[in-house]
Amino acid sequence: MKGQIRSFGLVDLWMVMMVTVPVIGTFYTPDAYFQSIGVTNLQFGKSDIMPWLLLLFTTSIGVMLLMRDRENPFYHDFLVYAFVLIAFISTTYSPDPASSLNRSLRLLPVVGFGILFSQITTVRKTYRNFTIAFFISSVLSIFMAIVFPQYGLSNYFGAYESLWRGALTDKNAAGFAYGLGLIVTICAYQTKSISLSFASATIIPSVVMIIMSNSITAITGLLVVGTLFTVITFLGRVPRAAVLITVAAITALTATIVLLLIAVPNLFENIAGRSGDLTGRTPIWAAVWILIQKSPWTGYGFNFWAYDTPDRIGIWSAAGFKPLNGHNTWLDLWLQMGLVAVVLIILDFVRSLRLGFKLVSKRVDAALLPVLILIFILVRSISESTFSEPGTAGVFWLTWGSVMLRKVRHDRPGLSPFEASSGPKP
Repeated sequence: MKGQIRSFGLVDLWMVMMVTVPVIGTFYTPDAYFQSIGVTNLQFGKSDIMPWLLLLFTTSIGVMLLMRDRENPFYHDFLVYAFVLIAFISTTYSPDPASSLNRSLRLLPVVGFGILFSQITTVRKTYRNFTIAFFISSVLSIFMAIVFPQYGLSNYFGAYESLWRGALTDKNAAGFAYGLGLIVTICAYQTKSISLSFASATIIPSVVMIIMSNSITAITGLLVVGTLFTVITFLGRVPRAAVLITVAAITALTATIVLLLIAVPNLFENIAGRSGDLTGRTPIWAAVWILIQKSPWTGYGFNFWAYDTPDRIGIWSAAGFKPLNGHNTWLDLWLQMGLVAVVLIILDFVRSLRLGFKLVSKRVDAALLPVLILIFILVRSISESTFSEPGTAGVFWLTWGSVMLRKVRHDRPGLSPFEASSGPKP
């Protein structure tokens, strides 16, 4: 296929490995994943391998920084840097500062990957490497669910016990990851970064995992992203006000869901076999909001959910079970790190989406994938935590999308952003 990039070097191998393991979360961390109690051990237990993995990741980022092409401009995301700083500051008033500091350190590789992956090679190669990572991860997840169901099936009980989590921490993480994989693969194929046969080989296992994980959040996000993708692809243009329309649509969707829950409490249970309180989420949100009002500016410290405190016990009591996060990105951020952290993430989203829609409206194809990923994360943010412990995958994708969009905007004149190289030649 014309435009197909076939070379594959050490930089590409490094990118694929880092996306597959720490970013997507495949078997991450190894010694925690293979415990019989699964996700609970992963979130709260101590890992003997984790410190070494963090050292390896940090060292590899340093090596890639040394290898990059210094003739090209290097872009940063200072809003995310400030967000990480707040996470470190919050450890000082955490119930266990040492443990909270350890968790905060895990943000550094995630942010480093996001900064580097948008700048060390061409856009087309980045898309291809992302697709390879999702292919490997989705195939491994199907393998674990079928061959080793004691590890690959959901840790939840009742109606959700037989759902697939694959090689990831839980079924919702699997739905999120392979929803992203589907978006990445379609955009990679559309931009001729991969062949049709490889796109098909990645789409099939990704769809299987999305269906078998039964993640309604992932499916809802894909419907929103799919609609936006169709509009951009087939109508060929996006008005500059599209970002406002998109945010308004998501807000309206959220408000509609809340109103339906109030008016018809058993609606979700009747339609999808799910509880009217969004699988126990609404009691969690109510309890979290009560705590936020008591400490709105500073929160309660990064990694709030890891500590056995009266506040966490109160949330568990209100929920009727033991949730591992707030199941809402904005409430969880506010709870752990205070209002300033929430504002920083919102500003980064607004800035990135505003630029992304502007570039897409000018037919800059390289801007489409970051925009779709950011919209997908926004939809997921309603019912899951993606920027605070124990779920921080969103930090990578926000950082990568923000930097990628600015890199594409400022790329060298006369060069296609898919061919313009910045960094070592793999």
